[in-house]
Amino acid sequence: VNDKTCELSGYTKEEFHNMIIWDIVHPDDRKRLEEFGKNRIALKEAPNTYQSRIVTKNNDVRICEFAVQLIHYKNDFAVLGAVRDITERKQAEEKIRKQHLLVLEQKQAIKESISYARRIQKASLTSPPYLDNILSDYFTIFKPKDIISGDFYWVREIDGFRVIVVADSTGHGVPGALMSMLGVTLLNEQFRTFGIRQPDVILRHLRNKVKD
Repeated sequence: VNDKTCELSGYTKEEFHNMIIWDIVHPDDRKRLEEFGKNRIALKEAPNTYQSRIVTKNNDVRICEFAVQLIHYKNDFAVLGAVRDITERKQAEEKIRKQHLLVLEQKQAIKESISYARRIQKASLTSPPYLDNILSDYFTIFKPKDIISGDFYWVREIDGFRVIVVADSTGHGVPGALMSMLGVTLLNEQFRTFGIRQPDVILRHLRNKVKD
């Protein structure tokens, strides 16, 4: 037993002389380490390095890395071991692991929220049954880049006129989707309230409303 081991455990060299190694090993780890020791003495397979907890004289729990080697000592087998305190490293790893899990949970929550927003956005587009009713030969392609889209289409039949709007809003993802929802809302408003059908007037009205 060297000075560093005494510093780590809190026990003096004299106290160690009246102890066995298992006295400082954490109770939950003792059985596993005893099995390693028995296998090593019996020349069976056992790891040369492993991690375990120890309990110091002050009842503090420290995480240590053990490196052990079977040697001959006074015509018998003995185990030579080195112990390194890795408590701070393991605590840092656990902190990073928890932060990683938190990021994954937040990412999943955001993804679920955006996926729900996609359902809302798709519901705001002109429905296929309505399109089938007023158009005889058509197709639609709606493939958002980031789940939700800044692009949208809007189709209405008003007073015998078929008005078809295919729009590309500024931005993509969430900002673009907000703009597309705004565009659909404003189109519904102006056709319902003003019955505008001229393309230039439609665009000018949309621009003014967005600026307002």
